[in-house]
Amino acid sequence: MAPKQKERFHEIMLLMFATKKLVWEHSKGFKDMDIFSVLRFAALQYILENDNPTMKQMAGYLRIKPSSATSLMAGLEKSGHIKRAADKGDRRIIRIHVTTKGEADFKKSFQRITGNMKALYSRLSAEEQNQLIKILKKINSHIIN
Repeated sequence: MAPKQKERFHEIMLLMFATKKLVWEHSKGFKDMDIFSVLRFAALQYILENDNPTMKQMAGYLRIKPSSATSLMAGLEKSGHIKRAADKGDRRIIRIHVTTKGEADFKKSFQRITGNMKALYSRLSAEEQNQLIKILKKINSHIIN
């Protein structure tokens, strides 16, 4: 790899990590926000988008060990955001569903996060936003495939 290309990749990596950190800090800076952790938020979103997924599916989606998924779900269940139940066809399989409280809290947090992100990304022109979307889609597509 050429030295200039190496420098660009290094700068990209540093900027990606710095941006992630700053975005997270910015969202935590609002005193009235009681957002979920990124992992808890992603778990609730996945459950809402997939009808009663299994614990195994959840762990796979989040790319975490089944034991970590169990711990994560235990916390969400304790807080009243989800319920776990044995599958009707195979009692060894545990299915997860979001409670009314979980759905309401998710929607509330999603609206707050969306508002904060709009404020951050409104500093980009429409063209820059479209470029960012295109780049992120390309990176995500490469990782998934």
